[in-house]
Amino acid sequence: MDRYDVVNYIKNMFPYLIDQAMDKLEDMFGDRLYESETTFYYQFPAEALNEFLFKALKEKSNQKQVEKIFDLFEMMANSEDKLVTDCLQVELLEPLWREKIVFDRALQLMHLKTREVNKDIEHYLKKPTE
Repeated sequence: MDRYDVVNYIKNMFPYLIDQAMDKLEDMFGDRLYESETTFYYQFPAEALNEFLFKALKEKSNQKQVEKIFDLFEMMANSEDKLVTDCLQVELLEPLWREKIVFDRALQLMHLKTREVNKDIEHYLKKPTE
């Protein structure tokens, strides 16, 4: 899975999250959003998924969509595209470390390779206790 596949997966599986994500990105980066391909492909998955995922994990809602997100995470974890694996670790998994209930529920849903990437985060973040 490369960076283009990630964006296409999100657009196809979660079309209702796209407009809000694009609005946020355009507010943050303005015209610079498309100056570098890296900026868009690195930031878009986080802006599209993080708020929805965090809320769904916290409230134990939207289980089927959450499972699809973790399927995407596993595909990203197996990617040979460094931008994709970096995005997964920094932009998608690290935010799950903010709150214990979210972190614990996320761990239950992670597939094998995603768990390995998540384990790398232990080197620089402490597991949430609250």
